[in-house]
Amino acid sequence: MREVADCLGLWSIRDVFIEAVTLENPKENAENAEQHTEVGYIDQLNALLACIHDHLDVMKHSQCCPLVPIPVGFCCLLSLELMTTLVIDRMNLLPNYTDKTLIAN
Repeated sequence: MREVADCLGLWSIRDVFIEAVTLENPKENAENAEQHTEVGYIDQLNALLACIHDHLDVMKHSQCCPLVPIPVGFCCLLSLELMTTLVIDRMNLLPNYTDKTLIAN
C-alpha cells in the first residue's frame, strides 16, 4: 500500500483528505448526469483512498515516540504532524506554505 501511496504522491493523511475532497464535485456531477460508470470509478478511487488512509494511520501510530517531545507550535494545525517547511513572518511563525494557502482559500 505504501508503494501505491508514494506513486500517487499521498505522503500524509492530509494529502489523502485533499484528494477525497477533490473527488466530491466530479462524483456529484456524474451522479447528476446519471453516468453510473463514472460514479463507480470514483467510488473505487474513494475506496482506495480509504485503504491508503488506514495504512498511513496505522504507520503513524506504530512509530515510536521521539525521545524529545515536539513543541505544539511546531505541529501543523490541520494534520497535527511535525511541520518540516516553516515560513517565518516578521511577527510570528506561520504554518507551512500548503497550510497557509489552504487557510487563505
